[in-house]
Amino acid sequence: MPSTFPISLPSNLTHLALTRFDALHTSGKLNYGPSSPSQVTHNGFLFSFSLPPALTQKPILPPSDPSRTRPGGPFLHPDPDFVLCAVGPDHVLELNKHCILRPMYILHTRDYERQSEDLRVGDVRAAWVVLGALGESIMAIYNCGAEAGASQGHKHLQLFPKPARSVFELYPYQISLSASESSTHPKVPYKHTIMAIPEKASAEDVFNVYGKLLGEMRPVMQKEGVEDYNVVLVREWMLLVPRRHHGREGVECNAVGMMGMVWLKDEAERQGWERLVMTEHLRWLGLPAES
Repeated sequence: MPSTFPISLPSNLTHLALTRFDALHTSGKLNYGPSSPSQVTHNGFLFSFSLPPALTQKPILPPSDPSRTRPGGPFLHPDPDFVLCAVGPDHVLELNKHCILRPMYILHTRDYERQSEDLRVGDVRAAWVVLGALGESIMAIYNCGAEAGASQGHKHLQLFPKPARSVFELYPYQISLSASESSTHPKVPYKHTIMAIPEKASAEDVFNVYGKLLGEMRPVMQKEGVEDYNVVLVREWMLLVPRRHHGREGVECNAVGMMGMVWLKDEAERQGWERLVMTEHLRWLGLPAES
């Protein structure tokens, strides 16, 4: 049964996170360096490519790694220097050790659960409470499974600052959304579904949106033999994207990359996006929109 234990977070959570982030970065324990994105539009879809230094050192488990299916990895015994707080009895919020943005958070289950499992109501509740505490400038992603780009096998969401709409507008903001029925963006080359989050939504309301989106996509996924998917959550909407592949020829991405914000390991990967024909590669990573 999901926990209904009241969740209380530090009142100064953002200040605490930034102070700890800067101290850990200064000490060399936290890997971070800014990067300058470059934008390009391909077949009407906007991409933003950047080469963040932290990505070169981020560990990514291969899909066949044993800790994807049994306890293991860094979240079972997290470094206390990175832990910010408990989020109820079942979740822990800590700083990401490999930060592309300042700051980046990991919200993981206290006990081992597989990253390939669907979100429970308790997971969504923890994420929604943290989003509320950190403010409207933060977004959350869940990479469900190895083919969705998950770097670890222990269930976790990632939270970090979303781009300003004047700099890079996430595509759900570009269309009219409803809280009663799902929508799609006509320029997105892969299957996806989006729904608005009701105003003053509870965590249960958000979980219901997740259930509707997953219920809509799951028959499509089953028909294609696909199990993994990405979720993107902000205060205003939720997006779900089925995933066939995490990447090929070293050209990979998670939920963020599927939205067009591509974080690269090196220039060779940037050239790989060109070689694989950017929007065609997105179609291959997901399910083609017209299939």
